[in-house]
Amino acid sequence: MVLTLCEDNLKIRVLEENIENCFWLGRKKDEQRSVLFTVNSHNLKMKLLRNRKLLKGSGTTLTEDMSAARYNLYQKAVQKWGKQKTWFYNGEIWVKQRENKLQIKTEEDLNNMAQ
Repeated sequence: MVLTLCEDNLKIRVLEENIENCFWLGRKKDEQRSVLFTVNSHNLKMKLLRNRKLLKGSGTTLTEDMSAARYNLYQKAVQKWGKQKTWFYNGEIWVKQRENKLQIKTEEDLNNMAQ
């Protein structure tokens, strides 16, 4: 399933040996089960994340795994700026403010940003 998703939707050929781990996660109420997988190459991971925009409107998402603290900060950024202007990439939280892309490292960064 992961290999098909990558090739058909993300337009990136991924071989079985590129996948280190692949797990189905528990089902949330009324949602499809998530799949957690890791790849053996940082370069491949970045290619997949760059192409995740091709999934827009498909009902499928590709996100990075993040710590609880990072996820909490990310959620606060989404609440303040909206999902369209907030993203998580390569372990960093980013917000688009007018024409600028600003990195959020702490809650203080988030609070200091003018809305």
